[in-house]
Amino acid sequence: MASKKNSPRSRKQSATRSAARSTTPSASAHDFLTRQRIEDIAQGFVTLAGELWVVKDRLAVLEKVLDKHGIPASVVETFEPDGDFKEQLAATRKAYIQRVIASLFPRGMPQAD
Repeated sequence: MASKKNSPRSRKQSATRSAARSTTPSASAHDFLTRQRIEDIAQGFVTLAGELWVVKDRLAVLEKVLDKHGIPASVVETFEPDGDFKEQLAATRKAYIQRVIASLFPRGMPQAD
């Protein structure tokens, strides 16, 4: 007779409890997803959506102006920035990413345990 402790049912219950523990958020994960953090992240996405719309609007206007002057959009698509302009783009990208992160985490980045 198999002992109750090693029975298939006991092993299944033990495995189920272990799986539940591994999928239950830890205290630090729970702390990270506080209501305020969720609101901060939502505000960050709203900020990103607004930034994206400004860029899309400006791009549409620029493409229209270029077209009126006989410059097709393909010229923009195939343009290769030179060294100085590449550096300017990199600096602008870095500043933009920092603004996005600041918008997502206005109270500072959460600390890992």
